[in-house]
Amino acid sequence: MVAEALRGVRVSVGPPFYNQVSVPLAIALVFLMGAGPLIAWRRSSWTSLRDNFAGPLAVAAAGGVVLALLGARKPAVLLALVACLFVAGTLGLEFVRATRVRMAAAGEGPWTSLAALLVGNRRRYGGYLVHLAILLIVAGVAVSGGYRYEVDWTNVVPGQALSLPHGYQLVYEGLYERYPPHMRGAVYAELRVLRDGRPVAFLRPQKQFHVSTDFEGNDVTTGVALLSTAARDLYVVLTGWSEDGRTASFRVDVNPMVVWLWVGGFVLSLGAGWALWPAGTSPAAVRGRVRERVPVTVAAPTREPS
Repeated sequence: MVAEALRGVRVSVGPPFYNQVSVPLAIALVFLMGAGPLIAWRRSSWTSLRDNFAGPLAVAAAGGVVLALLGARKPAVLLALVACLFVAGTLGLEFVRATRVRMAAAGEGPWTSLAALLVGNRRRYGGYLVHLAILLIVAGVAVSGGYRYEVDWTNVVPGQALSLPHGYQLVYEGLYERYPPHMRGAVYAELRVLRDGRPVAFLRPQKQFHVSTDFEGNDVTTGVALLSTAARDLYVVLTGWSEDGRTASFRVDVNPMVVWLWVGGFVLSLGAGWALWPAGTSPAAVRGRVRERVPVTVAAPTREPS
């Protein structure tokens, strides 16, 4: 938009441009999200900054070494995960410090003190839950984008197998037809999924032929087969088959940590709801207001005899 306004030429950009621009900005934003709570407003000194940053930075550095040893070697992915670990260390430090102060002041146990903090300052700790959700989403996007595996498996005959990362293997069983009552028909393939040589699931990607209401003929949709776990998602798409039905073609994708995007969305909604929940609506406060509204019967004063 800026180029078009200044030069009169519309510039089109693709995914490489967005990756070069958005990834550094996202990592910087995550780092600032963790650094903010560690910096005291107008009361920061080099000594306090050193003491506050030492723990989270140590957690991030140690976690980065472990992740590199586990195979996270891509610089952008590793840097994003290290930034997430830094923020996680910041959040953990904030919860630990506040809980200890509450325990010392009120003489409560750790879980009671933590619950009192969550209830007593919902905006602050609801915001921390939102920060945790952002970490889960950023980690999921970084790992799934950086370590996605995709392959086109074409002209596959029954019994043929495809080896995938993380010990997965697909075995093509055959191509079949079915005729549901609300469709003109459907063609689906059956594939057996093995993990380290042991069967774990059956996947059935399909093409569905619907009855179209327009003048363009039949409406064809693709039914994606999905095997979802906490570590990764396996997608299989039926892209086509030969006229005699002897061979079929597939698009196979292995996306790690996709489920954590959904978990992050749930935690984000939970944290936002907790932060926006009106103050004074806890059960104890409601019971207190109910007790305040209970009318008190006062006996009428008696008149002294004249």
